[in-house]
Amino acid sequence: MAKKAAVKEVTLETTLWNCRVALRGIGSTEKNRDAVIGLVFLKFAGDKFEKRRAELIEQYGEIPAFLEKVSFYNAVNVFYLKETARWSYIVNHAGDNDIAVIVD
Repeated sequence: MAKKAAVKEVTLETTLWNCRVALRGIGSTEKNRDAVIGLVFLKFAGDKFEKRRAELIEQYGEIPAFLEKVSFYNAVNVFYLKETARWSYIVNHAGDNDIAVIVD
């Protein structure tokens, strides 16, 4: 029987450092740092957006007039993200040839 591996929680700083080390051989360090930090921010903003969107669905149902209204997100300090800027969209298109353009 296979042993279960223990899951160790990793800090954000460690994750960012590991990403930077992995990207060190590709292009300039500053460019990679900016890309990684940008992706981390998009993930953070995307998580908050999805949480707020779930709250709106619970309150109002799946009515686009409520779900796509920017002020409903800004009122609770959440960035409204257009569909192509959402983390789920980026993940779903990660294998596309134009992923660099999507992320940019």
